[in-house]
Amino acid sequence: MQVMKDCPYCAETIRGDARICKHCRSNLAGPPEGKFVKVRLKGRDKIYRGNLFVPLHLNRVSDAINDERQFVILSDAKEEAKLADIHVGFIALNKNSVEWVRLAEEGAEKDEQGHSVHQLY
Repeated sequence: MQVMKDCPYCAETIRGDARICKHCRSNLAGPPEGKFVKVRLKGRDKIYRGNLFVPLHLNRVSDAINDERQFVILSDAKEEAKLADIHVGFIALNKNSVEWVRLAEEGAEKDEQGHSVHQLY
């Protein structure tokens, strides 16, 4: 019987000896090389803030969003609500349900609620 484990990126169950996740296509061969970028995105009529991992072999955030994977994955995610943000932790949204993605950086342009934004997608 095969030893199974959870993918650290999408939390789907995969074989223990897998080097690439068959669900999200993340490289599991060692610690991830790249950087986390704070983004905001709108999907399924909700707005989320969180960290999007951009692998080292991809040059831009838009490359990470438009790669062959089916999901946009955010860690340390929060759902923006009217009274208070709701901590979600980890969320994987199907790219077909994502309306837009924006950078959320200090000193960036502000939207009507005062959030930092740059249109990316």
